[in-house]
Amino acid sequence: MGSCQDAPQGDKPIKESHFRAAQYEVKYQNATVSEKIKLLTQLFEHEFDNPVEFEKWARKHLLGNKAFLQTKEIELLKELVMAVYHSNFDQLAAKFASEITQDNNVNLQAVQPSANAILTYYHQLTYNGDSLKIALHGLGQGLKYDPARWLRISYHSGMAHVANRNSKFLDALIRYKKALSITPPTDIANLRMIELNIALLYLKFDLVEKARIHIKKSNALGIKDLPADLLNTMAVCLSKTGDHGAAIKLFKYTLNYSRKNKLSILEAQTLANYGNALRRRKQYTEALNLMRQSDMLCRLLGVQVGLVINELNRAELYNDQKSYEALAQSLKILAPQLVDLNDQAYLIDFYRLSYQSHDALGDQMLANAYYRKFSELQEKHLGDRSRSLLIEWELAQVRQEQDFEKSNLLLAVQKQKNQKLLFAFVLVLSLLVTSFILLILYRRASILRIENVKVSQRMTFDLELKSKELLTESLKNISVQQLKEELDEKLSATVALLPKSHHDKFEVLQRMLKTAPSKGFLEEFETRFKGVYEDFYIKLRSLAPGLTPHEVRICALMRLNISSKEMAILTNRTQGTIDNTRSVIRKKLHLDDHVNLQEYILAI
Repeated sequence: MGSCQDAPQGDKPIKESHFRAAQYEVKYQNATVSEKIKLLTQLFEHEFDNPVEFEKWARKHLLGNKAFLQTKEIELLKELVMAVYHSNFDQLAAKFASEITQDNNVNLQAVQPSANAILTYYHQLTYNGDSLKIALHGLGQGLKYDPARWLRISYHSGMAHVANRNSKFLDALIRYKKALSITPPTDIANLRMIELNIALLYLKFDLVEKARIHIKKSNALGIKDLPADLLNTMAVCLSKTGDHGAAIKLFKYTLNYSRKNKLSILEAQTLANYGNALRRRKQYTEALNLMRQSDMLCRLLGVQVGLVINELNRAELYNDQKSYEALAQSLKILAPQLVDLNDQAYLIDFYRLSYQSHDALGDQMLANAYYRKFSELQEKHLGDRSRSLLIEWELAQVRQEQDFEKSNLLLAVQKQKNQKLLFAFVLVLSLLVTSFILLILYRRASILRIENVKVSQRMTFDLELKSKELLTESLKNISVQQLKEELDEKLSATVALLPKSHHDKFEVLQRMLKTAPSKGFLEEFETRFKGVYEDFYIKLRSLAPGLTPHEVRICALMRLNISSKEMAILTNRTQGTIDNTRSVIRKKLHLDDHVNLQEYILAI
């Protein structure tokens, strides 16, 4: 589950690489309860080359041990819980945590939040929705007794997982953002996990570029010591964003790791995700083989949702192959399982595949019926309203951050003002003793200095505020244009799925979406930009008199640190055209190859 904790102070660290049950059995039997807890903590923090033998021995002494649950050494018990949590023995950790949460000992209230956090993680891993809700409720209540940051992160992440399973993707995104906001920079494992889950949520909204941004943030944290389940998640993100080579490399690594360490649940998940990734690459035979292997493990483990996911992936595969008879058979198997599972996301995929299957087989009545169900459910969970709410929420976050920065700046100005006034007051008192005349002279100089500082700070503050407002307006226009383009792409994809007789009804709407943006924004932008950066155009013209109006406008957008892609959206040009314009600007400015154009413009 994560890296091992440091050994308790005062205890010698274990150096043996091979676990010998007989040796530790003698030491264990001769120890007091506190010493037994310390010994087990050390053993769980150590990695042995025969983990199966250690787990068997540890299970015998850990589970059903009432002496541990009745101990008053709560801090020692906490250390043991954390050691088990950070080990690779997920099922053992879950059973031990379950014993703690079910015990009525009042002293265990301080340990139960940690135990519920373990159960939250385990039930997410095993797709056990009902048990996950119970563990989350217990964790939420337990935060009253232990509001540790890692427990709050676990709570928000677990709530996000539940929201995601219920197709409440915006709620899930908000929860993950909350978890991200309280995660310290040193908690690399959680940062990577949250960034990857945010990327997956953006993929739910078909916002691939935003997903890539969060994948890059996760990769920037490095993959050294990354838990295998997170490597699996990262591989899924890479596969869905089209980086199949990197995804397959991670899937192979995770698969070998899970088999080596006998992590059956992780192996079943990896086989399913790996198979679906190969389906996207049209390697159908290999994909089906991996899905069958995942099926066998899911049956052995009793993970019903894994069988449903594999069957859905097979249905997608048959649809890709245009094997509609096989697709119909697969959907027939899925129907009763999805009713029991009651997962909206899987139902959306089921209805889509069902109407495509019946449409291909010529049953228009059933095709239309399933298409209506698909459209209604997709609109409810993934439609334009959900995307609009997402954009509104993100804009609200930007405004909130700006308001926070503004408040901090005002507080800093006020604090500085108060400090100066206090200093002036103390100085005045000291000067009164020396001379009344010197006091008058000093006060005049002090007031003049304070006024100059105020004017300078006010000018700096106004410039920053106007610059942020200008950038916010630009980002708003970018979001609007992106939304129009995404809506057009989504509509085109939807129309392509409809019978041709319905295509004409959507042509007017598509033409409206493709209408070129008004030039009014650019004219207003230039007027406001000149008001904020009065000397920019003058300095730029003096450096390169031959710049055209369009090239000057591009320089202004670069001054606001806007990307080439966003410039293309704002100016209604292609990104290639913007890149060519940047090259021309570089030549007219006579810049050497080692000089960064963006940094040069920002310095003007």
